[in-house]
This record gives sequence, C-alpha cells and structure tokens, in this order.
Amino acid sequence: MMAWNFRGSLAHIEFQRDTRVLLPFQGCAWLSDAFEDGGPEQVFDTRLELLRQDDVMIEAIRDEAASIAQRCGVLASNAMGCLYRLGGGLHVVAGVSPETMAMIRSSLLAPLAEGRLHLTAKIDFPGFAVEDPIRRLSSSRPAGVTRKAFDAGQSAIHFDAFNLNIGFNAWASSPMRAGQPYLYAAANDEQPRL
Repeated sequence: MMAWNFRGSLAHIEFQRDTRVLLPFQGCAWLSDAFEDGGPEQVFDTRLELLRQDDVMIEAIRDEAASIAQRCGVLASNAMGCLYRLGGGLHVVAGVSPETMAMIRSSLLAPLAEGRLHLTAKIDFPGFAVEDPIRRLSSSRPAGVTRKAFDAGQSAIHFDAFNLNIGFNAWASSPMRAGQPYLYAAANDEQPRL
C-alpha cells in the first residue's frame, strides 16, 4: 500500500463557478509506502481541485476508471477523483460532498485572508504496477498504473476515498497571545509546514 501525502499552508483559494474550488500549494506533496524501504521521495508542488460529486468532470473520471477496469477484467471502483503528474507538479481532482463545498466557500475566506489556513490530505492507493508487460498480466493488479507512466504524465491514479483536513495555523487571536503565551506556543508547534 502506498499513499500520496499533502501538507502545507495556503496562500490563496480560487473559486471557479459554484461547483469548483482550486487550492494551489507549493512544495507540499510527497509519496510514502507502508514499508519505507526506498530513499527520500521528491516533494512536488500541487494543484488540488475540489469539485462537487455531481460535476461533469467527476463523471468523466468515473467513466474512465470503469473503462480501464473493464479492459483489464477487474471490478470497477466508484472513483471519486484522480491524481496525475503534469510537468513538475501534481494535479489532484477530487469530488466532495455539497456540504464540504459549502463549508469551504463560506467559512474559510476569513482565516485565509489572515494567513492562518493550512490543509492536510492523504490519498491511499495499492501501489504502482510492475513495468514488465508480461509480469503485469499475471499480477494481481493488472489495472494499476506503472511508476514510469505516472511520472511521464501518461496515466492517472484513480481513487475512491480522499482524506481532507483543513485547520488554522494560529488558534489564538492576536489580543489573546499576550495573556496566554503557552496556548500560542502550543498552536505554533502544531503548524504543519514543510
């Protein structure tokens, strides 16, 4: 099992129509595996695009995932998004519930304007498929994406679950900092910055 991890502070949010929110990060995404047997992984800039689950792009991602599964003779999952490489960055498209979308649109603008907003997210996936096409046919995951194809931007990783946490860098407002220095120090220690 492998996972793409995302952690960083937001500089801005781009609202695109009523159903899309774009969250650009710099240097916040890295790959990890359950065995941690490899060397350090590269850290990427990320463009996280959140769409409502009924958006036409999410429907297209589901259709693409189902088509790949059908060609490989495996069961199709209910894809809620995909992750792909483009140039030197990662692009994540994820479907979120209408409630999450409404919360993002209504309650995150003030902390964002104050520079106190951070986000952590994680996308688990089974791992990369083997490169050799003969071994790939006999593997347990013939529908997987190879590392080479992913790095070249030729294939996307589809996922059906997406962990998204949004928080604040400083829990205490400025007037409270003088009266409660320990609370402010604890809040600063929790800042998830790379």
